[in-house]
Amino acid sequence: MLVITSDALGRGDDGLGRRLMVKFVQQVGAVSPRPSLMAFYNAGVNLLVPSSPVLGTLKALEADGVELIACGTCLDHFKIRDAIAAGRISDMREIVVAMAASSKVTVV
Repeated sequence: MLVITSDALGRGDDGLGRRLMVKFVQQVGAVSPRPSLMAFYNAGVNLLVPSSPVLGTLKALEADGVELIACGTCLDHFKIRDAIAAGRISDMREIVVAMAASSKVTVV
């Protein structure tokens, strides 16, 4: 399971962090094995909207069977609940249950 908590990777320069996140998600799509589930919360949900630079990669991952779930509370906070273009709306309970059930969880 892969948990995406931001639209930027790392701390420091936000522009650099966004470029790194694009590269990170692209590499998730390029390597094997792929995670079976990707959960998005906090600013990570912004990667699921039409303007996301990684939307194509995320849609391809979803088409290949990777489940994408987005925190509904986070979508509401950013006022993008109706805008997500990949994945499905979930809640923190499902995310926590999935994390507890996964043999490996990577949080970025």
